[in-house]
Amino acid sequence: MTKINLLPHETIILRDSVVKHDRGGLIDLYSDELVLTNVALVVIHKSIMGGVKDIQRFSLDQIKVVNGAPQALFGTSSSGENQLQVFFSHGIEAFTLGRADNDSGGILDILLVSPQDREKRNIAAWQSAISQAVLALPQKVAPAHIPQTPSPKETSPQNPSPSLPTSVTKKCIGCRAPLSGIQGQKVTCKYCDTEQVL
Repeated sequence: MTKINLLPHETIILRDSVVKHDRGGLIDLYSDELVLTNVALVVIHKSIMGGVKDIQRFSLDQIKVVNGAPQALFGTSSSGENQLQVFFSHGIEAFTLGRADNDSGGILDILLVSPQDREKRNIAAWQSAISQAVLALPQKVAPAHIPQTPSPKETSPQNPSPSLPTSVTKKCIGCRAPLSGIQGQKVTCKYCDTEQVL
């Protein structure tokens, strides 16, 4: 485990030492560390020999929240690996996780639970921890909104009112099955039980 410098009010919530941060490279290795604190998601990139190449900090207040749900979702990489995909305001950061560092399920768990199921269990634990940490952040006070009457052009048939719900159809991020519903709605795929937002 690599030592990281924490802010005075920062504490570690969850940590995994064998992680692959998907940065779009041809060869991304399981040599990174992922650390969740109460204010940031910290990625420690390591070389093949174990030395620290760099450390990236992603502030938790930059994670998108849709309908009260922080967007840390189960996904799949282009090569078919299960991933934790975190949607930040700057884009998506994706991590392939193995078995959790603190996974001490015992010998029966090792014998009876497949590595893929232990991996999915680890991703679910990260999703839950990230969601709880984001929701525990102090809320920013939004400036007062002054409602304005839309102009006739804004409410014409060519430009429908922005408050009307929009029906969307997309493919499941887990199994690629078709999903449909209202834009921004949280849905669960009936084929693979992956939760996601339309």
